[in-house]
Amino acid sequence: MRLITPILALLLTSAMASADDTPVVTQPCAANQSGCEVSKQDQKRAKKIFEKGLKFQRERHNQEAFEAFEQADQLVPQNINYSTAKEVLRQQRITDHLRLGNQDVTDNHPVEALAEFRTAIQLDPTNEFALQRLKDMLGDWTPPVTLAPRVNDTAEPVKLQPAAGEQMFRYRGDSRGLLTQIAQQFGLTITVDDSVQSRSIVFNVDKADFYTAMQAACDLTKTFWTPLEEKQILVAQESPENRRAFERMAYRTFYVSGANSPQDLNDISNLLRNLFDVRFVNVQAASSTITVRAPTRILEAATRLLAGVDQGKPQVLLDVKVYAIDHSFVRNSRH
Repeated sequence: MRLITPILALLLTSAMASADDTPVVTQPCAANQSGCEVSKQDQKRAKKIFEKGLKFQRERHNQEAFEAFEQADQLVPQNINYSTAKEVLRQQRITDHLRLGNQDVTDNHPVEALAEFRTAIQLDPTNEFALQRLKDMLGDWTPPVTLAPRVNDTAEPVKLQPAAGEQMFRYRGDSRGLLTQIAQQFGLTITVDDSVQSRSIVFNVDKADFYTAMQAACDLTKTFWTPLEEKQILVAQESPENRRAFERMAYRTFYVSGANSPQDLNDISNLLRNLFDVRFVNVQAASSTITVRAPTRILEAATRLLAGVDQGKPQVLLDVKVYAIDHSFVRNSRH
């Protein structure tokens, strides 16, 4: 692990130099590829955010720097400088959290170690080493099921189906109410996350389809939306953390045949909520299933973790033989 940090630092320094001294390098866009049409306003905004991230990185505020790089990458996803800086710093942060977690284990600080490994997994849910260290720290906290949960059903991110046509809006009131009204006028139900701030706004639009109206409302309220079902959306406050948690969510249903009681199902759902910060978990005790809605990478990490919950805490079997040494015989044999 000592070699990784200097390599990451070298790569990040290279990305910083590229961002400051050379023209912007972009990836080519395939035909009909989404995210390639970027306005000049978003490009300008992304550049400012990226420069702010570089300043954070120089001041060793890695979390703030990472969030800035991620936001810039979201605005202009084909910019190689932004994506490279984000990925290099992400790997550096993962390495740092794993190192701190291992040190906490050595110092007998299990709670702090668990927090470090959990953060590493949030940054990269596919990191096998972080997952294993997390399993080691969980120990007897894992639910006592006789068989590991298995995937019963899965689906990729859904495609929203709002009502067709255009609507007119003349709205004056609370921002959360505006978002709800737009969804309802296009035949959708809406879940507004607690992170969305409530404030008074005025919203006047003559003609707009769902996507145009909702984008304008999100720009006004500093929010973003993502589909939950074909006729349901979630709206959350705009931030890199919320983007990671909510954007492009899929669902996966786990069948827990080895559960001994409904409480075992609740224990597994609480484990997923706490470890992966999953907010949409539905327990069906009658069918012994747990349905989780989260980004695909989180679902993959949760699946790998649940695959080992029936193994219990690792045990070590020692074969010990005790010998008695006759010191007088040893002394006599030397002569």
